[in-house]
This record gives sequence, structure tokens and C-alpha cells, in this order.
Amino acid sequence: SKTVLKKVPLKAVAGKTRHMPDDFMQPDANQLSDAGMAYLKRLVPEKYKVGKPFV
Repeated sequence: SKTVLKKVPLKAVAGKTRHMPDDFMQPDANQLSDAGMAYLKRLVPEKYKVGKPFV
């Protein structure tokens, strides 16, 4: 699903902190699991690809 950014009233989000599920981290390492990467990937923009300048 696509993430859509929009303004919402503060009272709609204040005090609604959610903790990351345990299965988002690898149990034997301090790294994201495949499930964590799949969820968070949609929140992180694609890396900028440097190309030739348009002249």
C-alpha cells in the first residue's frame, strides 16, 4: 500500500505511540528482519540516483 502524507489535528495522533513489533528485528542481531524491512521500506524515499547533467 502507498503511504500518503497529510495534515491532521494534533489530538488525532497525540498519545498514540506504537512500539515496533518484536518480529521487525532479527533475534540474533541488531538488524531489521525481512518483515521490518517490508513495512519500513514504504516510509523511506528511494536513494537519489546521480545522472548526467542536462545541458
